[in-house]
Amino acid sequence: MQKIRLLDPNLPTPEQIAPFLSAMHERRWYTNFGPLVAEFESKIQELLPCSNGDTARALAVGSGTLALDLALRLLGLPTNSRVLLPSFNFPAAANVVCNAGLIPVFCEVDADQWVLTPEIAHACIAHAEIDAVVPVATFGRPLDVDAWDALVTSTGIPVVIDAAAALGQQTVGKHATVAFSLHATKPFGIGEGGLLASADEPLIERARRASNFGFSTRQVVDLGLNAKMSEFHAAVGLAQWERWPRLEEIRRRIWQVYGDHLEQISGIVLPADFRERPLAALQVRLPAPANKVARRLADAGIETRQWYCPPLHRHAAFARFERVGEAGSDRLTLTDELTTASLGLPWHSFLTLEDIARVCESLEKALSDIG
Repeated sequence: MQKIRLLDPNLPTPEQIAPFLSAMHERRWYTNFGPLVAEFESKIQELLPCSNGDTARALAVGSGTLALDLALRLLGLPTNSRVLLPSFNFPAAANVVCNAGLIPVFCEVDADQWVLTPEIAHACIAHAEIDAVVPVATFGRPLDVDAWDALVTSTGIPVVIDAAAALGQQTVGKHATVAFSLHATKPFGIGEGGLLASADEPLIERARRASNFGFSTRQVVDLGLNAKMSEFHAAVGLAQWERWPRLEEIRRRIWQVYGDHLEQISGIVLPADFRERPLAALQVRLPAPANKVARRLADAGIETRQWYCPPLHRHAAFARFERVGEAGSDRLTLTDELTTASLGLPWHSFLTLEDIARVCESLEKALSDIG
């Protein structure tokens, strides 16, 4: 029985990348803000609409984590400032917060969309001191950037959106900066890479300096790090850019077929607005323990994953940090439920109609067997 993989990156072929690598080699320019990086930044801005109707400015960096690091660094927060972020989340954001000398404060997500909303953030701010907020575009679901901009305006608290998996979906705010990942498993994957996007061009230029150790000419004017994207990765990015319209169409078609099958399975809960867009990962909420279903699907040759299980507040490195749940309690009840009752299913652009049918039939049988 052939295994159905959970994720299967769809990157350009060596032949598609080769012309860009040849141009790079002819110039002998391999890193340090080369022409391929500049071209990639210029083109990728088409996927970065701003809430003000313009397009955002983009800085290409070595990873999505580095983009998030730069965004937080530029806030200039004092050491031990407190940053609110959802516990239903990948550890990258919490690591960035801690490594910057800041303190993560973990909170709940919305029951329908599984994201931190401005309403939840306002409730947390009423019960805890918060100096910045890092909402996450969970599984690539775009956030309401106008609502987050309104929170910045009304509270003065800065917002950095972790939209790692939402390139092409997430709008950039007037006030909220956005960090994207270009990791191989993301819809627009190049292997490793990231983008920092903002409507504020001077902020992007500050980030560019910070990504190169803080240099301005020969002087270090701000503290920085080495976060630059190489010409090699920009070459992959430019080849991927040429493939992107076709990749999007394939993903939309498979997503809709998947939805037709999943909606026939009794008891599972799909993310809200499932039909509006293909997300970066397909996570469903189950009427049975996800670990039991995962074992049944593994026996059928189907890879799955319990994304964000355990949630961040239950990782050993983060367990000591404060949690702000409903009415200020320290219990994150919904988050704990989501991580035990939801399961990531195979989702990538190489799935066949037969694969989708097999996944859904196996899932339905597993739920029936478990009862």
